[in-house]
Amino acid sequence: MWRRKLHDKLGYFDEKFKALSDAEWWARCYYLAGSRFQWVNEFYTAYLWRNGQNLWTRKISKAEWKLYFKKAQRHKKTRNNKNKKDNKKPPKGLIQPRMVK
Repeated sequence: MWRRKLHDKLGYFDEKFKALSDAEWWARCYYLAGSRFQWVNEFYTAYLWRNGQNLWTRKISKAEWKLYFKKAQRHKKTRNNKNKKDNKKPPKGLIQPRMVK
């Protein structure tokens, strides 16, 4: 869960993506807003499974991976440029999704 002000500041999920829109949004949260998220070992939501179809079973195209990494690098560069101006160290520890063959 997160607060609405993150969407107000960063926008919503990018609809150009079929499967990686959430990953790109997390990259924006991390690099552009400096957000830190914490794992909570409790259930707060339910997930609907439809006949074995979900985002984890979709194949992600190389073009989508390329777009994701391009946008994530742009967010990182923006953050690093801002940190240079503010004399801050860049954030560490964003978990990047991996392309699995």
